[in-house]
Amino acid sequence: MTIRSAEDAEKQFPFQEEFLDYSGRARQFEISLHKVHGHVFGIEARELSELQGYRFEIDLDVCSISAIGSALAKLRRKIRNAVVTRNLQRDKRGNKVFARDEIRGRISCSGIVVDGELLGFKELEDLLTTYEGFEILVRIGDGESAI
Repeated sequence: MTIRSAEDAEKQFPFQEEFLDYSGRARQFEISLHKVHGHVFGIEARELSELQGYRFEIDLDVCSISAIGSALAKLRRKIRNAVVTRNLQRDKRGNKVFARDEIRGRISCSGIVVDGELLGFKELEDLLTTYEGFEILVRIGDGESAI
């Protein structure tokens, strides 16, 4: 099918794509185009999972074929960079521990979604108490510049 206009491009949504995570596990995403407000559109990728899963979004100032193509490339790059990075792992006793000295995730009402899985606030508290006395930096943003 030939895409000749932004309206034709909009008709291609939603669609699904698969990305491999840090463990080689295939993760399915539904990618959709939606109107944010006025003439501002967004492209969102939501992991198709029973858990809260990964979620990413890129905003478009204009809805043109080139803007959609550019935003899709940026979204795919953002997904790949996030899913190949392991933030948490399990220790010998099976407890979650930081894989490195930082984690990235998305704030949820029940905790933080890290590595596509919910890390409850109590679990986060337990993880952080092992670092008592260390300094911490908390940065909250929309994720555009974070990854």
